[in-house]
Order: sequence, then C-alpha cells, then structure tokens
Amino acid sequence: MRPDVRGSARSERVVSLLVFAILGAGFVLLFADVGWFWMVWVLGFAVVLPAVAVLLGVDDGDADADADADADAGRDREREPARARDRESESDVSDALDTLRDRYARGDLSEEQFEAKLEALLETETPEDARERLRRRRAGREEEAASTSVEFDADRE
Repeated sequence: MRPDVRGSARSERVVSLLVFAILGAGFVLLFADVGWFWMVWVLGFAVVLPAVAVLLGVDDGDADADADADADAGRDREREPARARDRESESDVSDALDTLRDRYARGDLSEEQFEAKLEALLETETPEDARERLRRRRAGREEEAASTSVEFDADRE
C-alpha cells in the first residue's frame, strides 16, 4: 500500500530543511573558526539525516525516479488496451485477407472483385475508417443518381 502522498511530501520537506540546517551549521562553525566544524557535516549527513529520513519514512532519495517509474507504468497500463486492440485488429485483417484469398482461389470472386475487396479491406483498418468509406460511397452514389436524373430530365425536354 502506498503512503499518503501529502504526508510523504511533508516528510521530504522536513528532510530537505534538515539538509540546509546541517550545511548552515557547518558553515557557521567554519566561519567562526571552530576547528571541528567538519564533524557537524559528517555526523549530520552520515547519522542524523538518515535516521530522520527512516523515522519519517522517506525513501532513499530516488523519489523522483520512483515517481517517474510509477508514471511510466501508468502510461503503459493506459496504452495496453490500445496495443491489444491493434493486435486484435491485425489478426482480424489477416483473417479477412485469408478469407478473401480463399474465395478468389475457389473462383467465387473475379479478379476485379478481388482487387476491389482487397482495396476496401486495406483502406478500412479501423471501424471508423470503414464508416468513413461507406459514407463516401453513399455520397458518391447519391451524386451519381442526382446527375443521372438531371441528364434524364434534360433528355426528355
């Protein structure tokens, strides 16, 4: 179970402030010409800081890497259904091509019919593509019918 994000952020801020406090105390002692100033840094960073981080439950400093890994995993989970659909779509197209080839080989389709169906199949990889192709075909038929009726009316006059 993940810890509370707000509590984790607060703990990380406390650890960050402690880092600045250790640095600041060491520099103050350095500028005050205290000979053992370096002990503040050694003990602060080697003992106090890790102890506080453990007590507060802060990770080992790879919080950014963990957050990036969690974000990547979330994106992968979001992409997985799309990948599955792509694989499913590819297998559907492959099955359709096999069926089309079989019908052509049996002689159920002429060469022109085979080429027309193959072209239609390759143009319509997704259901949206198929709907768009049907819409274009219907619009083309309606235009053709309208122009034919205009020509027919002109011939009668």
